[in-house]
Amino acid sequence: PEPPRLVLTVVWDGGGWSGLETWPDAWPRLRALMDRGTSVTNAIAGSSPSVTPPIHASIGTGTFPKQHGIVDIPVRDGDEVVSSYEGRSPKYIAVPALADLYDAATANASKVVMFGYKTWHLGMIGHGAHLPGGDKDVAAIVEEDASIVTNPAYYSLPGYLADFPGLRQHVRAVDAADGRRDGRWLGGADLAEVESQRASPVWALRQTAMLKALVRREGLGDDDVPDLVFTNYKHIDAVGHDYGLLSPEMESIIRYSDAQLAELVRFLDREVGRGEWVLALTADHGPAPDLPSKQGFPIHMQRLRAHTAAHFGLAADELIQDERSTGFWLDRDVMAANGITPEDVADFLVGYTIDDNRDPAKELSDAFAERRDEPIFAAAFPGAAMGKVWHCVRKGAG
Repeated sequence: PEPPRLVLTVVWDGGGWSGLETWPDAWPRLRALMDRGTSVTNAIAGSSPSVTPPIHASIGTGTFPKQHGIVDIPVRDGDEVVSSYEGRSPKYIAVPALADLYDAATANASKVVMFGYKTWHLGMIGHGAHLPGGDKDVAAIVEEDASIVTNPAYYSLPGYLADFPGLRQHVRAVDAADGRRDGRWLGGADLAEVESQRASPVWALRQTAMLKALVRREGLGDDDVPDLVFTNYKHIDAVGHDYGLLSPEMESIIRYSDAQLAELVRFLDREVGRGEWVLALTADHGPAPDLPSKQGFPIHMQRLRAHTAAHFGLAADELIQDERSTGFWLDRDVMAANGITPEDVADFLVGYTIDDNRDPAKELSDAFAERRDEPIFAAAFPGAAMGKVWHCVRKGAG
């Protein structure tokens, strides 16, 4: 068979299986595509923490974080902890992406496009002109204020995306969908606010419109050299953070995402031609219910930082360069000067309890009063020990 003229990879950020299982009636179009397409389940994600930059780099490169180097939102560069895409640069991606290799194989005749929120998704298309011989692939990066930017040293950005029309129509459509024209989504989020627009169906509609414009105006799929398009729909993840897995907003955003998926399919059939394109849909992670609903204890990170550093007679900003849901980035020089080892920090953390982390001005709720001496971590160990830990896990699983 002839190769497709366009390959579109769609990532539902935060749109993993937990959300689909929770709201099984909200994605009929996706279910229909799965029934007549090919589905891969139980794939290895290979990232802890399960956050956007590492998994998108895994999608783009086909390697795990320990190979491609994007291990988290921050990464360590010598003695500094920096953003994984500092300066909107792909310099920390340690291996070529598929798009890098494919571009070289076609002498840059293939068009490569990425549309995503923040720089966290650059791992899908890789290095652009940062690699010798590479060209400036299109990288449309949506910032928090909804402006669309790029790094012109390595990527390009079509000017027509800057003042793209249609926002008011999308706001009105989402506003009216719940039967009330009150300027709010489901009676809550104020749709006049940019942040609310990004964490609502407004951005699902707007992003689809811009993707369609990119396909048309960049001539994607117009010739026999297959083009690659990568896009990240961030709104599911934003809704998960703002409202939670069990909220009506989550059901609504999955329904809108499902409808926009169907709209992309219809559009590609018209624009590129039925049977002339391939669409791959995946997710980087799934949403989770809020902790109180599952009797989980919400760890207060600032309190944990302060207590950990104080245990060694230091201020939090002296010892800890950054923190994530899975651990601390520690200042090695400060540790060496004070005789602190990573094992010492791990020993402290593994004994840290719910009572230690509670707000001293408040009593523990009934749900946790009898669990006050329970450690908040099941395990804690130095990062350098991860190889041994995973070896034990694999050996035990085998």
